[in-house]
Amino acid sequence: MRNVFALTIVTGLALTGLANATQSAPNDKVSACQNEARAGYALAWRMEPSLRPSIKEHRKRMSDACAAFVAGKSSSTAALSQCLRETSSGPAHVQRARNQDHAHIARQRDLCRDLAGTGRANPPPQ
Repeated sequence: MRNVFALTIVTGLALTGLANATQSAPNDKVSACQNEARAGYALAWRMEPSLRPSIKEHRKRMSDACAAFVAGKSSSTAALSQCLRETSSGPAHVQRARNQDHAHIARQRDLCRDLAGTGRANPPPQ
């Protein structure tokens, strides 16, 4: 169990470093957002195989929400709303969602806000 927690922490730190290093261009930000979406729920993926279909589906929706910022199909506000909504509606974990990866959710929200240009100082209402 220690190895699982250590791996989760190391992965989180690596992804945080990746997210901080890729804040220069919109495409880099989209890539960071999509990478975080793919990395999300790694512990649940390993520990709860029954959640894998919903995790896979959520990762795809989250990746699409990240790409919506540069696709030009919707306004920045609509893309931000979609991105934040998908971030909050991840797969439900066992024990009534107490095992959710709150650090991943926070990082994903920050990336959504960075893509929209709102940053953390003035988050939009959810």
